[in-house]
Amino acid sequence: MKLSIITIAKNNLEGLKRTTESVLAQSWTAFEWIVIDGASTDGTVEYLQSLERQPDEWISEPDQGVYDAMNKGIMRAKGEYLLFLNSGDSLYASDTLSQCFLNFPAADIVYGDAVFIYPSQKKKMIYPEQLNLYYFRKKSLCHQATFIRASLLHDCGGYSTNYRIVSDWRQWLVWLIEGKSFAHLSVTVCNYMMNGLSTILCATSGEEREMVFSKLLPPVFYDFMITVENVYEIKRRRNTRYCILLGVLSLFLMFFNLILLWIL
Repeated sequence: MKLSIITIAKNNLEGLKRTTESVLAQSWTAFEWIVIDGASTDGTVEYLQSLERQPDEWISEPDQGVYDAMNKGIMRAKGEYLLFLNSGDSLYASDTLSQCFLNFPAADIVYGDAVFIYPSQKKKMIYPEQLNLYYFRKKSLCHQATFIRASLLHDCGGYSTNYRIVSDWRQWLVWLIEGKSFAHLSVTVCNYMMNGLSTILCATSGEEREMVFSKLLPPVFYDFMITVENVYEIKRRRNTRYCILLGVLSLFLMFFNLILLWIL
């Protein structure tokens, strides 16, 4: 099995219908579809039971949050790659998967492009060919447009449930630091609805990201990254004198921390 599509749902029947239609319309069918429902009470169970082509596997039971639900899907998945397409989100077109797997890169994480659906507009998101820590400092990949080698998530035990909304972003960082391979796929993979948990709780997202960065990076690199951001912001405001001063200070602090690390 090449691909497992995992859909997380909870009391979002209309969104699940949209997701279901896009999955069942695919012309490329070498995938399994798993639905993990969080004990919905809005008719989701009855809807899944009524489908002529039901998901290959589905459950409806309480969970401890979105990442706990995703981990349930990971445990059940048999595909070489995983794609998380949550209720409400949809594959971009009926030939999306066919386009994706026509020339699929042999990478650990393969990320495509996405269309972000806002209440009053749509925005096409095209992701860069190369990724680094500075990119993930403020940005991320679209989870619903990213194919992840299943063995990566099996090896790490799935997504951390210590965070409400940034565990997938955290895992991009971990894999980047570990040297896992990333490849950009120039295909629009999904329509991503901008009304999910991470969109609503953007302030919490920022707090959790800072926590993750400070834990994953050595203090000297984390402090240097923060300083570089401050320098860039001052430069953007065309305050050259303070830009130079802060730049010199950041270099001094970096070398000072390196000396301390070497001594200790």
